[in-house]
Amino acid sequence: VLVILGGIEYRCNHAESAQGFVRVLENTLNRMEMVLQEELEYLARTEKRMADIHAEAAKPFDKAARLEWLKQRQREIEAELDLNKGENTAVEETAEVV
Repeated sequence: VLVILGGIEYRCNHAESAQGFVRVLENTLNRMEMVLQEELEYLARTEKRMADIHAEAAKPFDKAARLEWLKQRQREIEAELDLNKGENTAVEETAEVV
C-alpha cells in the first residue's frame, strides 16, 4: 500500500505486478486530478456565493424606517404603562437586599 500525504491523503491499492502498480499509480493520479477539479469548482461556487452575500449585505435595510417607527412606538407604550419605572424599582429593591 502506497500512501501519498498532502492536503488530502491518497491511498494506492496493492498491485500484483509492476505493470499493475503503474496502473494503480495512474488511477490514483487521475483521481487526484478529478478531486482537484471538483475542489476548484466548489471554490468558484463558494466565492460567487460570498460575493453575492457581500453585495446583499452592502444594500441598505429596506425596512429601517418601519423598524425605527416601531421602536419609537414601543418606547411610547412603555412610557404610558410605566414599564421602565417598574424595572428601576426592582433594581433598587435588589440593591437594598444586598
